Amino acid sequence: MRCRLSADERALCGAAAMRAGGRGAWICAGAVTCFDTAVRRGAFARAWKRRVDVAVLTDVRGVFGHADTQVEQSRSAGFAGRTAGTKG
Repeated sequence: MRCRLSADERALCGAAAMRAGGRGAWICAGAVTCFDTAVRRGAFARAWKRRVDVAVLTDVRGVFGHADTQVEQSRSAGFAGRTAGTKG
């Protein structure tokens, strides 16, 4: 999932971030543990090349928690999902 920081310091994630230009941080979707690891390593600040407010990270974590719930609901409904192939 791509997350981007807008000019007014709001985080845009998912489809909204894909349509927006500028620097983005790519984090695996539907995994709060990936988000937590990225925060611990300073990945958002590094990707966006600026300090990131804790409130912004809290909002982004909420998006990841919501995506995590959707993935679990899909799995429990019997959708195993497919991994996308890679070039090469």
